[in-house]
Amino acid sequence: IAPQFPGEFRPGEMRALISDGSRIGALGFQPQTPLEEGIGRYLAWVREQGAVGEYFGAAQRQLRRRRVVKQAAPA
Repeated sequence: IAPQFPGEFRPGEMRALISDGSRIGALGFQPQTPLEEGIGRYLAWVREQGAVGEYFGAAQRQLRRRRVVKQAAPA
């Protein structure tokens, strides 16, 4: 699957957010898996899934009609 960058987003969408674990770290949380290992495990899982069909087109069109999807401002 080729990545697409349509310049659109849904408010609150995770891919548009930056994670900061400092507050939970202040409570004593220590991750059990290093970031690099977690990413590697995730990529391995994605590769195991095989061919991916087109599942999201209808949902994306509906979100656009309902004006949930917003256009990003140029950088």
